[in-house]
Amino acid sequence: MSENLQDDLSQPLLIVISGPSGVGKDSVIQGMKERDQPFHFVVTVTTRPPRPGERRGEDYFFISEAEFFHMVEGGELVERLRSRQTESQDHLALRATLAQQELDRVDEFDYVVVNARGQLDEAVDTILAIICAEHHRVHPRKVSLE
Repeated sequence: MSENLQDDLSQPLLIVISGPSGVGKDSVIQGMKERDQPFHFVVTVTTRPPRPGERRGEDYFFISEAEFFHMVEGGELVERLRSRQTESQDHLALRATLAQQELDRVDEFDYVVVNARGQLDEAVDTILAIICAEHHRVHPRKVSLE
């Protein structure tokens, strides 16, 4: 793999980092940002309150659940909890149920990267390798956001 992915860019790719709550998506994205690659990151929405140091419009757009469901209905959205101690047991149980439903849809994705505890750099390296491989496809995928 080249030192800088920019050497391999022929056309932009759409990369979605997805997974159930608490699996470390934010950590992976932060690790990718620290690699100084030519990525553009989109700010997403969340219904949870900001954590210390998080800024609206930079880390997330913090919205109410009503606003979230309104966005879902309007087609505006494309589709380590216990240690945080920021949610009730009932909310954790609901998230666990939702996480299982999300994991049941794994076949809808092209790749699965596990962000194992203590292995963040390995997860980021794997994602960078996938991106590099996608840029070398004989028949590249075309993505349209329209």
